[in-house]
Amino acid sequence: MHTPDHEARAALMRAADAGDTAMGRLVSHYGAVRTAEAVRAQRLPDPGDPLPADGDHSRDHSGDHSRDRPGDHPGDLSHRLATWHTRLATWHARLTAADPAADLAAGHEAGARLVIPGDPEWPTQLDQLGAGRPLGLWLHGNADLRFSCLRSAAVVGARAATPYGAHVAAQFGIGLSESGWTVISGGAIGIDAAAHRGALAADSPTVVVLACGVDIPYPAEHRPLFAAARDQGVLVSECPPGVHPTRARFLIRNRLIAALSRGTAVIEAALRSGALNTATHALTLDRHLAVVPGPITSAQSAGCHRLLREQKAVCVTSPEELIELVGTIGDDLAPPQRAPALPRDALSLQTRAVLDAIPSRGGAGPATIAVAAGVPLNTALSALGSLAAAGYVERVPKGWRIRKAPSPVYPKATPTAVDQPTPPSEQHAVPSEHHASEHHASEHHAWGHHASGQRAASPRPPGAPQEQGAISTGPSSVPSGQPAVSPESPRVPPEQRAAPPSVPSERDAAPSEPPAGSAQPPAHPPGTPGSPVPSDRPLLDASATPERTSPPRPALPEGRPTLIPSPRTGSPALTPPPNASSQEDETPLPSSTPASQPCHPENQMIPSPRPEPP
Repeated sequence: MHTPDHEARAALMRAADAGDTAMGRLVSHYGAVRTAEAVRAQRLPDPGDPLPADGDHSRDHSGDHSRDRPGDHPGDLSHRLATWHTRLATWHARLTAADPAADLAAGHEAGARLVIPGDPEWPTQLDQLGAGRPLGLWLHGNADLRFSCLRSAAVVGARAATPYGAHVAAQFGIGLSESGWTVISGGAIGIDAAAHRGALAADSPTVVVLACGVDIPYPAEHRPLFAAARDQGVLVSECPPGVHPTRARFLIRNRLIAALSRGTAVIEAALRSGALNTATHALTLDRHLAVVPGPITSAQSAGCHRLLREQKAVCVTSPEELIELVGTIGDDLAPPQRAPALPRDALSLQTRAVLDAIPSRGGAGPATIAVAAGVPLNTALSALGSLAAAGYVERVPKGWRIRKAPSPVYPKATPTAVDQPTPPSEQHAVPSEHHASEHHASEHHAWGHHASGQRAASPRPPGAPQEQGAISTGPSSVPSGQPAVSPESPRVPPEQRAAPPSVPSERDAAPSEPPAGSAQPPAHPPGTPGSPVPSDRPLLDASATPERTSPPRPALPEGRPTLIPSPRTGSPALTPPPNASSQEDETPLPSSTPASQPCHPENQMIPSPRPEPP
């Protein structure tokens, strides 16, 4: 709803510059409607009334003292009158080209609204600006300006912000928003943008005070930022729509940032910075001023350090400290910063004295420690027991010493039995028959057979190399009439040895050899898995000790064949029990299955010889 006061102020905002104190004094003295009529008529509202007083410069918070003119000070009446007529002519020329009704309609279509003093959304804290109070504010956003500024803090700083400054500004924006405080800033590059983004990241409203119209995105790269601020907060400007920013308007809008908030925090400001101008307005309005210190070698923090040195600002290092500064006394206190607690803090004075007297290297006896600590021996002994139980000290041959805590980065690994290498002498040791008989029962489940006669699988993968050891074959791989090698037989060189054939699996097992004298051909051609070994190549007996022996093999139950890898191919081969190798006769081994029957592992049974007494 637009009233005549809204249209008059919208027209005067086109006629006078933002922050013009002369126009502000006329409006405050005669009202907006009468001042607009006087500007159109190029005469003062009431020539008989004295001119508005100019002497109260303490209420002029524009911050731009170069704008003061001779007519703004008490002086000759004729000179003041001539100055007012010059201003009226300038305002009249601008007002003639203005169309306040069109501005209000365009702003309404774009979603913007004009708020003037007396409206419910007007922030009453702006009245402290006196003659520098804006004639009205153009708002564009969903948040209520007055409600948002009740608990608000301004965060300003340099445009050429360092990564440190941008990080701190975003941290303050997030911290303030999460605590229910609104962040107010100017929307510029650097610290302002970081503070706004921090507030938006916490899903809280933020107030962006612009130096141009609310429909002008400046800077242009902040168009997404302004769009997000309109959704969660509000854009504020005292310039009519379509007005572009100038250098003077940036300095003039700083007074609004300081007046809308309950306090201002400066993050990174050089000796010549617009943020220091905002700090000056905050001091003039008796608002809280906080400064975040920076590196003393950074030129971007020189202005902040000067404010601290001149004791014009309070040092803050966290959002909680800023809230404590600008918040309600006693309600918004920041949590006190405490030093980190150490485990030694809980020790008594005598226990600490004993702990300090214990050496870190070597060791010391209880009497020596008691003398060094200045406590009785009983007290020292009691403290040593408590400290040892708590892990502070440890007992050594020389007495007591400080226990060294393990490094969290490079802990020392304790060697275990698995990690310790096996000596070479133990790797190639061959157990005797007596040793094998001792492990007969203990290793039955790992290396032996079940009651059905099924062979246990070898733990070594097929094809893996193995040292030369005791090797023998079962009936499926030894043809009829093949002699066995006795312990007294000469050792066969490795180059003359033939690799025993691998025993096939249960699915595709090869048939065994026919009985002696049978003319039936072998089940597999020579050179294939499961084919018999030629009869002219002897085999090593289990009791033979080669030049290089293999690791100890567990003994098996009597009369049960087993599988051991081949030394060359790594394939498993059947071997009889250890006692079977002591027979020196050359009687051919009988076959337990006919030639036509497949050689299934359950059918490959070797008759066990009579067990010998241990």
